[in-house]
Amino acid sequence: MDNSSANNNGNSNVGNTGMDSATLAGVVSTVISFLALIVSSIQLLYQYYTNVSLNALGARNCNKRVMGPWAKFTRRRWRWLELRYEIIFESPILFVAPAWNQRGPIPGREIWYMSGSDESFEETRTPMPVDSGPFPRTTAIRHGVNVEATWVLLLRTLQSMERDSAKWLDIVRSTEDCEKPLPFAHRTLAIAVQAQTLSWDFVPNFKKPFANTTICHMVELAAMLGIYWTMWDATVDRYRAEGNGCMLLGSFNAEQGIVFKFVRHDRTEFREHRLIPSNIIKRLCFGFAPTFYFLDKYDFVPEKGEREIATDPILPLLRLGSRQEIVETLMDLGCPIPISEHFLNEDARISHLFPSE
Repeated sequence: MDNSSANNNGNSNVGNTGMDSATLAGVVSTVISFLALIVSSIQLLYQYYTNVSLNALGARNCNKRVMGPWAKFTRRRWRWLELRYEIIFESPILFVAPAWNQRGPIPGREIWYMSGSDESFEETRTPMPVDSGPFPRTTAIRHGVNVEATWVLLLRTLQSMERDSAKWLDIVRSTEDCEKPLPFAHRTLAIAVQAQTLSWDFVPNFKKPFANTTICHMVELAAMLGIYWTMWDATVDRYRAEGNGCMLLGSFNAEQGIVFKFVRHDRTEFREHRLIPSNIIKRLCFGFAPTFYFLDKYDFVPEKGEREIATDPILPLLRLGSRQEIVETLMDLGCPIPISEHFLNEDARISHLFPSE
């Protein structure tokens, strides 16, 4: 009896471990499961950091090399339902308005006006220009692939326009006796910037963040920079403007509309040939030539010994689109009613019309 029980106890133990076969199998299974858990956790963390965090869509395209100082306002927002990060960034909205205007496309957002000062560079989040000196003769050449968004270059060029023209004007006023210009706050035409908050989830097939403006403001900005349109074909949506070392290229995007790219290929000059920043540029850009009948609402008229702003024009815009509009225009100019009505007769001779006494 004693020998048989001893043999049974010896068979239940494996080697010198002091454990039976069932216990040893459980320990081995636990170790293998723990190793598998560690490997799976490492794979999950690797996938998280590579596919979710580091390679989040738009994260690398909203850094400082692409957006300049605007990259400071890029942040990530975790979306629990989708288990991923959402990239939130800010980009500018450019428009042209009087310097005292306080209404912008985004209600409640602060409006910054480009004046070329250091404070304006900081407010509009514009990187300082590479050129130095009062009138730079060369432009820094960037080697390699240009990863900077073109609207960052546009902001820097617009700020340089204000700064360079102000330096030139100070030099001219120090050597010649000329009239002192109006303060910047009294300008009837200035470049304004507002910040808009966007999500990279809704960026339509763009590799870089984009800025917003309207086609009319783009035309006015081109005029202020001294750029002239060489192609304006709305039928095929092709637009091209060149001049003063700059170039604008526009084409149609199915999701975003007309998209412009700004390029600088030579140095720019903003001295005596720069357009005077006046509201009249808005009409000249689109073919409205002013006449002595028209008084702009931003022009000053003397009244009671003071300079006050006229609220209404002396004469509306000359309308010549149809015979009826021409008749109304003639009556506004002072032509008698019989002569004006004579113009409505299609068989009448209208090559020469003279007001009757």
